[in-house]
Amino acid sequence: MAALSRQETRVKNDTESQQKQGFVKLMRSPFTIELLRDLLAFGLLALIAYRARWHSGFSTDGLEIGEALIGDYKNCGMTRWQYRERLARLVKWGFITTRPTPKGTIARLTSAAVFDTNLAPPTVRHKTAKNQPSTPPTDLPLENGSQPPTQPPTNRQRAANRPPLTKKERMKEGKNKSSSAHAEFIELWCERFKAATGERYAFQGGKDGKAVKLLLTTTGLTPSQLVAIAETAWKRPTGFWCKFATSIAGYNSRFNQIRKETQDAMAITTSVRDAGRLARARRSQYAGVGKLR
Repeated sequence: MAALSRQETRVKNDTESQQKQGFVKLMRSPFTIELLRDLLAFGLLALIAYRARWHSGFSTDGLEIGEALIGDYKNCGMTRWQYRERLARLVKWGFITTRPTPKGTIARLTSAAVFDTNLAPPTVRHKTAKNQPSTPPTDLPLENGSQPPTQPPTNRQRAANRPPLTKKERMKEGKNKSSSAHAEFIELWCERFKAATGERYAFQGGKDGKAVKLLLTTTGLTPSQLVAIAETAWKRPTGFWCKFATSIAGYNSRFNQIRKETQDAMAITTSVRDAGRLARARRSQYAGVGKLR
């Protein structure tokens, strides 16, 4: 009886210890299966669920229940671009909301379709589940084509529900979009340049920064489209104009010539490939005629 009593005491202590530490439930839902197709987004959501504040009390970071401080993308094993892209997807799909602070970005879980952080007490959770069931995210594309029970408001509805922006707010919004595209271009350029040449790109401060701004405002192309043209130029380092693409400033100064030269080179390559295919087809045809004779 004494041994049994000690065992029961140990089990009780372990249970109390686990309750003090908290836990996160992974739900077996279609949304979990769909989100697993994007492992970076799944991992970021798991990190938010793990860090989410689940008990009341004093917080130096100003976190409320269900909120987590994020922004350290390197600790997540992501690049800055990958982190921003997955964060935007989780917001779009309705899993989280975010708000910026001087200490970093704070994310709040808004759906328990994938991770349930068990925030409310059992009695309250039972009442909520009975009278007001939680809804899954509304904008996550399902593979089987089933539609969620509710649809998010359209862009036109959102614009109608919010007050019109002032001139200062419109300027600030345009500046934020420009800064985001500027940072995305630089990050993509450095990543693809190293992958193509095996060397790190030496960013030339204000000179390259001004060139990036001109490329984005004058060409009308996205950062990914601009870097894709540069990648084609890097594959032709001996080209008369393509050699200028080794720097962002040189790429900007000869952009039209570089794009024209890469397009001509691709057209010639396609013509040569098609001519080779035609020649092989004719040889096969003549060979077949010879065998028949």
